[in-house]
This record gives sequence, structure tokens and C-alpha cells, in this order.
Amino acid sequence: MAARLGYVVRFVGSLGPAVDFYGGVLGLTLTKRTEHWAQFDCGSVRLGLYERAAMAAVLGVEEESLGHPPGAVELAFEVEDVDSAHAAAVAAGAPSFQAPADRYWGERTAYVLDPDGGLVELLSRVRR
Repeated sequence: MAARLGYVVRFVGSLGPAVDFYGGVLGLTLTKRTEHWAQFDCGSVRLGLYERAAMAAVLGVEEESLGHPPGAVELAFEVEDVDSAHAAAVAAGAPSFQAPADRYWGERTAYVLDPDGGLVELLSRVRR
């Protein structure tokens, strides 16, 4: 049997602001929250947020070994209207990384940063 992606985990400095961003700004549905973990329903894949220090302690490694944003990972969310979603995220306090633009591969995309500086793409398919 081929492996199937069950969830993606984003390491964050502080769970509260990250939960506020992914739940409040992006509108994802929070399905579980504990002291150091939060989980959101994203359709066929779940998004987990795990406090960086807690994950490092569980694994017995230095926090530095878990990487640093904005590099290494991008979370991409398909939205109905990229321009509106980007404007709403920026109005809610998310720093804009790149304004909405049509891409040659058939999508309209925009980028914002989450509270930990992680790259978040907002995308929609361009109708041709």
C-alpha cells in the first residue's frame, strides 16, 4: 500500500497567535487543542500546530534542528477569491509577502506570513 499523507505539522513559537491566525484569519476549523498542540480540518488533510519547544523536548533535540521560517515549508490554501482573502489576511494583521498575481501555471496566488514568519500561499485556479 502506498503511503497517504495524513497531516502536516507546522512548528510554532507560541500556540495562541498561530491558532488565532489559522482559525480566525484563514477560517480553518479547529478540531483539537491541547497545551502544546492544535489541529485543524483542511478537507482531506489535517494541519497540526505544535509548539517548537515542546516538540524539541519530545524528540530530545535542540529547537534549532527543527528549522526556521519562512524557508523550507510553504502552506498553500485554496480560496474562492485570492484578492479578497489576501486583503482580509492583511487587514487582520498578517504581513503581506507578495501581492496577488496571475501565474503562468494557471493559478492566481498571493502570499502572507503567519505569526512565526512562515510562508502561507493563498491560491485559486484561473478559469480559462
